[in-house]
Amino acid sequence: MNNQHRRRGDELVNDIKKAALNILITDGYASVTFASVARQAHTSRSVLYHYWDTAFDLMLDSVHDGMINRVSQGDLDLSKRSLRDNLVSVGEFFLNNLTQIPLEFSQAMFYQLSQHHNKVSEILDDANQNSLSAMKHILEFAIEHHEIRIMPPLNTQLTLFQLIRYRFVVENQKMDRKEIKKLVDQVVLPAILEQGA
Repeated sequence: MNNQHRRRGDELVNDIKKAALNILITDGYASVTFASVARQAHTSRSVLYHYWDTAFDLMLDSVHDGMINRVSQGDLDLSKRSLRDNLVSVGEFFLNNLTQIPLEFSQAMFYQLSQHHNKVSEILDDANQNSLSAMKHILEFAIEHHEIRIMPPLNTQLTLFQLIRYRFVVENQKMDRKEIKKLVDQVVLPAILEQGA
């Protein structure tokens, strides 16, 4: 009697995504091919072609799922500090998640975005919604503690994340806590205080 069960549906797709993400993180962007993913996921390339048109599309789905899992498992407590400290913490958390993905892939995502790749746009929209959710929590806490009076506009709320993403991905700058503090102190906090007054 055969003790192995045949994976189907969600179980198979999840195993394929995990394999693709693992290869991307450990071996790099160029190593993610349908052949390498199929080998690691113990399936065939034809199965991968059934779900995705390209290895890039597979990586997008894998990265997206991986980011959602990391954010949902995050240990980010934003309820006991000042607005500034919470902004620095959320910036560090965002940068940590961003650095989990090879820079080469992040740059490829932005190139694809410039080519109007709909899936990349959807993923960035999801990322912005997650960022806005974190900012809403931070800003509501700041309002309760009389640091600001009103919610600033959405574009202001996204500024920290957009600046980190731009500096890290586009400019290829090394980012750390010190750089995040500079962004918060020189750009983000003054904008929030001005527009939330």
